[in-house]
Amino acid sequence: MFKRIMVALDGSEPSMAALRVAMDLAVTLGAELHAVSVAQVPDYPATVGEVQEAHEEAAQRFKSVHDEVHRIAAPAGVEVVSHILVGHPAETLVTYARREKIDLIALGQRGLSNVQRFFLGSVSDRVAHHAPCTVMIVKESSA
Repeated sequence: MFKRIMVALDGSEPSMAALRVAMDLAVTLGAELHAVSVAQVPDYPATVGEVQEAHEEAAQRFKSVHDEVHRIAAPAGVEVVSHILVGHPAETLVTYARREKIDLIALGQRGLSNVQRFFLGSVSDRVAHHAPCTVMIVKESSA
């Protein structure tokens, strides 16, 4: 069924709830877990240095999140493939899922206001609409 599960991690509580559910599924199904974080490219960077700076800041922030994933996964016997990527989050996650032949994407639900959701859309909404596989959006209270 699901042999390659991807969880999108940004360090927020909703993404950590998605991690807990994805980890449980990986243990139950004997699946490989892909932990993926995306350092968002500034919308209008003035310089290449701004893009590099954003990537470096995100790499530092996400490293501790990914270290925690590996710490939790090791005793459970779950194989984890861990990546910190750079780009626009939804597009990068969908591209990764397609390239790596992911069977299931687990994401935390994002609490955007209705106005923000109308203008920006959320990462979870965009991934759900464009993903090449099943998408599970985890609410904090369900984990």
